[in-house]
Amino acid sequence: MKNFNKITELILITASLLTIVILWDTKIIYPVKLVLILFHEASHALAAFLTGGKIVGIELNNNLSGGCVAEGGSNLLIALSGYPGSFLIAALLFFSAYNKKLKLISAFGIPAALVFIAANFIEDTVMSIIILVIAAAFFVIARFTPEALNRLFFRIIGLTGLIFVALDLFADSTGENLIRSDVAMLSRQSGIPEFAWIALWLLIFLVLFWYMGKKIILNKN
Repeated sequence: MKNFNKITELILITASLLTIVILWDTKIIYPVKLVLILFHEASHALAAFLTGGKIVGIELNNNLSGGCVAEGGSNLLIALSGYPGSFLIAALLFFSAYNKKLKLISAFGIPAALVFIAANFIEDTVMSIIILVIAAAFFVIARFTPEALNRLFFRIIGLTGLIFVALDLFADSTGENLIRSDVAMLSRQSGIPEFAWIALWLLIFLVLFWYMGKKIILNKN
């Protein structure tokens, strides 16, 4: 029975991820992408604040582009913080399926962070309302769904977040996007070539993806 449950869970996760890939450019996945971009930009904002800067605002557009406007702070650390922040959110979501304390942090902390950001840093009223609705929906799913569905939700959303980081990195590292990307800013601030930063983020992605996959297969609580 235990092996059957494990196989069933693997099939559900695989099928869910394939469905997400198929629906990637549709409105169904839009809220997930929006939140992940928001936390990426919020990571820049947090770095600005912690290094003595002032957060002017966070831009979040309907086409899923975004930006953090800040005055002062460490330009290097601000540029550095985006992808690590995204990796951290993806990992927090995924491992919330296995750890009750992390689950509580996710269930309360993520909606609270979304509400705080929407209320203080997003100037677009419609976008703020969308973020508040997403925050409420996330809280309800995280707190009030059955345990099996809840664990599946956190695993899938965490893996989706991780995959999105890799796709976002790829998009920012090709063509004209590279000129104004985090990678380009990091290169300018540190003197380290873009390809080295890309390699570092991809390495982190691969390590996390391998570890998450191993966790699912072994199914250890």
